[in-house]
Formats: sequence, structure tokens, C-alpha cells
Amino acid sequence: METLIRTFPQQLIEATRIAAAWSPAHTGLRPTSVAVLGLGGSAFGGEIVRNTLRDELPLPFTIYRSYELPACVGPDTLVLACSYSGNTEETLTAATEAQARGARLVCITSGGKLAERARTHGHDLLLIPGGQPPRTACGYSLTLQLHVLHRYGLIANPQPALDAAHAVMTSFTEAEHAQVRALAQRLSGTVPIIYSTDTADSVAIRLRQQINENAKQLCWHHTLPEMNHNELVGWVHPAGFLQQMAHVLLLTTDFEHPRNRVRISINREILLRALPSADRLTEVQARGEGKLAQLLYLLHWADWLSLYLAQANGADPMPVQVIDYLKSELEKAH
Repeated sequence: METLIRTFPQQLIEATRIAAAWSPAHTGLRPTSVAVLGLGGSAFGGEIVRNTLRDELPLPFTIYRSYELPACVGPDTLVLACSYSGNTEETLTAATEAQARGARLVCITSGGKLAERARTHGHDLLLIPGGQPPRTACGYSLTLQLHVLHRYGLIANPQPALDAAHAVMTSFTEAEHAQVRALAQRLSGTVPIIYSTDTADSVAIRLRQQINENAKQLCWHHTLPEMNHNELVGWVHPAGFLQQMAHVLLLTTDFEHPRNRVRISINREILLRALPSADRLTEVQARGEGKLAQLLYLLHWADWLSLYLAQANGADPMPVQVIDYLKSELEKAH
């Protein structure tokens, strides 16, 4: 896992080469919406793209994590079917439905049934390297999604933003590693509670998923300003055990709405009153040139934290045996 995290930035370069060699079967479509199909790590690339392009993409961009599609997906929808293994049953089912409705499919996968289906039905196919856990391969997916959107004329060339993201991830310093290791030691045995604004909720999702899968530890996340209308009230009288076990992680970027900056300050004050000590709230400020760079810096930071937390917990970050068991039981139920 350490090697996979350390080499993660290289995925942006390799995926750009894959995109450069891709000859789209169809580019005449001018979609009215974009739908990403995927689960877990395969869906996550879309979350980064969604956050990055919120102020640029001129049409709806939605991620679907289920078997079913809403009625709005149809012939004018560009569907990005993302399954690292190519065998995710929910994604395959939704892709079949999208095809039946005449949607334009682009399949991003390392192989499996999704690649077979793309070849059989003439869908665009972007093959990425296999052989690793899906959660560690989202750099391929997010890079390819950006290039696909560019090929369809929906966004500007993403390469400068990808280059800036690669630069900030590869500049992660030993001092930063030391800080993350120390934080992991403090997080072990706690309940991490992750907050961000809606500008960076993708990396809050990523951190939650990585703590779950790599460190084998429960946590949750919520997003400002939404949590100010519900969850914040729970901090008035938090359950005794939670008050003692909670550790808040607050993720911020340079791209917050001015009113959300005010909210962050007020939330900090409220949370510090509820937590047992000030060292139970850790703020992480992104760095990097541009929104994508800052989001991927936080992603890289989250990945390292999950690895060091796994070490602190004495957990092997690679296997996810309970998910394997779930899939085997689902297979029996066919």
C-alpha cells in the first residue's frame, strides 16, 4: 500500500498517455448531461471531477452508485461507466440500462465484463492498468474523465491543471509525513469526524473511505453549510462516549465561498467548546496552484494518513475481507 500511495501521482501521467492514444468512436454528440456510473473507488474519480469543474462545466454532472438510473438519462447523455475490475454488478446493470436508452457510453476499466461489453457493442473503451485495489487507482479514472470531457468540447484542456496537481503531490515533504504520522497516532482509538465545505466534499469522502478500508476504522463525514442545518445541533449535548472519543478533521482550500469561511470560524468555536480538548480538532489546509491541485493534495494527504493510521491500528491496509465475503454471498444469491 505504501508503494501504491507513493506512486499515485504517476497515474496522472500514465492516464494522459492513454487518453492521447485514444481515438473516440463518436464525438459528434453534444450531450445535455454527463452521468458517471461507479461504486467505491471507481466512483471516486467522478467526485474529484465534480468538485473541480463545478464553475466550468456548462451542464449537469451526476454520479450514480446503484443498479438503477433516473428517467433523465437518455440519448443526449454522455455516460462514463467506471469499474476498475470491469465486473462491478451495479455498474454493469446501470450500463446495460443506459445502452438500452441510447446513451453514449465511454467505458473506463482494466478489463472484465465491462471491457467485453464495450468491444461487443462498439462503446468507447479506455483501458487502464490492472492488478491493484480499485481505491488506489482512481488517479487513472479522474484523469481520463477530464480528457473525455475535453474531447467532447465540454471543458478546456485539463493538462495544465493536471500538471499542477502532479507537482504538488510529488512535493509532499518529510516534515509533512512526520506531521501526518503524529496525527495518525492521535487518531488511533478515536472516532474521526471529517468536515469540509461543499467545495471539497470529494476529499472528505475519500478520507472517510480510506480510513474505513485501509485503517479498518469507523468514521463519518459531513459538509458545510448543510451540516449547519442539522448535525451541528448534535454537538450541543454529544453522547458522553462520543464526546471523549471524537476527533474532528477540518479540511479547507483556498476556494471556499466567503460566507463559508465565516461559517468555518464559527463552527471551530462551537466544536472546541464541545470537544474535551483543543488537540481533538485538526485543521488541514490544502496547498497547490489551482482547485484540482489543492483537491489532489488533500487526497494524497488523506491516503498517507490512512496508511499511517493502519500501522497505528496494527491493521493490514490491503485486504478488505468483509467486502470479499459480501460479494461471494451476493454471487450465491444469483
